[in-house]
Amino acid sequence: MLTNTKTRSAQISQGPRAAGTPIQEMPLRLVVNEQLDTVEAGSRSRWIPFASVCNECGNAYTRLVGLNRPKDFCEQLAERLRGRSHPVRRPRPTTEPLS
Repeated sequence: MLTNTKTRSAQISQGPRAAGTPIQEMPLRLVVNEQLDTVEAGSRSRWIPFASVCNECGNAYTRLVGLNRPKDFCEQLAERLRGRSHPVRRPRPTTEPLS
């Protein structure tokens, strides 16, 4: 789940959002095989700050198909998504269970 919240209220295209309320929330789906190759990728937006731009971003994740987790995944990820409206950041390790 990719979630963007602010510590202060923010004005977005749909109106004001209170501090702590998601400005953006997008479940990201990655399907990998036993070799850790990405065989399917996609997303859908639950909360979006700018409908005209954000609705187009979900299809960008199909570019992740073919990536292999142990083989320079982060570098390949940045290369495939470079030029999108949002910068690609290195994922932070998490101990949260996947749902």
